[in-house]
Amino acid sequence: MTALPSGRLWHAARVWERGLDVVLVVTLVVEAARTASGTGDLAEVVLAAAGTATAALRRTTPVTVMVILLVLSGAGTLLEPTTMVGVWVAAQVGLFSVALRRSRQMALVSAALLAGTLYAVVLAVDGLPWIDPTSLVVVVWTAAVVGAALTIRAQHDTVEAEAQRVVSLQEAQESLVARRLTEERVRIARDLHDSVAHGISAIALQTSAIDASLGEPDVARERLRAVRTTARAVLGETQQVLQLLREGGGATGGASIRTVLEDARATGDDIDETLDPRLDAEPEATRVAMARVLREALTNARRHGRGRVTVRTAVERGTVSLVVVNQPATLPPTTSSQGFGLQGVRERAEAMGGHLEVHRSEHEFSLTVRLPRSEEGHR
Repeated sequence: MTALPSGRLWHAARVWERGLDVVLVVTLVVEAARTASGTGDLAEVVLAAAGTATAALRRTTPVTVMVILLVLSGAGTLLEPTTMVGVWVAAQVGLFSVALRRSRQMALVSAALLAGTLYAVVLAVDGLPWIDPTSLVVVVWTAAVVGAALTIRAQHDTVEAEAQRVVSLQEAQESLVARRLTEERVRIARDLHDSVAHGISAIALQTSAIDASLGEPDVARERLRAVRTTARAVLGETQQVLQLLREGGGATGGASIRTVLEDARATGDDIDETLDPRLDAEPEATRVAMARVLREALTNARRHGRGRVTVRTAVERGTVSLVVVNQPATLPPTTSSQGFGLQGVRERAEAMGGHLEVHRSEHEFSLTVRLPRSEEGHR
């Protein structure tokens, strides 16, 4: 139990402190009344006044106040007062504040010193036996005061710990929400890229071909129709992604490997595929992820490769794999020059517990994605 600044005292502790202020005032009034009535003496009221004035400062310097009250409680007997109750009450009030505001060890040491001082004074002044119940009252009294204060302090520490736990939970929840939002932004960007990049790439190639065939009106019109068809497909997929995101779902509908292959061939890609029919039995999320990856791979091959593209899928014991191989148009780039597309493929594979492998050489570029099979796919 560490020191507790007075500004952070629990409400219950502050109520007790105010109550003890009233006790100090009542004690001083009683001592003054006893002296006025002749049942007390001047030394008694002087000690009570000194103790009360000292205890009034306990909130700011509890340890110093406790030391002074210990001295008054013991050395005060030299004044030979009728009774020491007034200053002893002030000392107990000071002990209560030490237990609230300082460490448990400090409170227990102060209680032991005060109990020992009061016990010694009772034995020396009143001449009572050391095991007499009357002489033990001051010890029990002191133990009760420090016990009550430490109990209140423990309650305060419990409340503080619970409040801190709630704050920690809130911070953890906010961190989780922030992470989820970041992941959602990445997913939206990836899905939009998957939907748009392929079509835009195809449109760019088709418009270049149109420019080369302006002298052949029939060919140019055919290629313009292909551009229009591709643009409509891109718009449709983009609207589907946005609609699914608006409804809170993932962008999973409308994509299959066969559809991606048909679209690619429609734009002039030369593709040789070997598809494992068992892939149709895999969950939709796996099939859609494979279709998205294939679309990105074909877009990458169209931009940076030449010649035929080989596509192969395989359903194995624990994994589903997709391999796309094409011939680079130029010398392979360095491994660090991966664009957003390949990064999106890697993120998509890792999000589903799989991984991406990319191999480059002067004559071949291959992209391999392996995803784990779900329990649903095994059945």
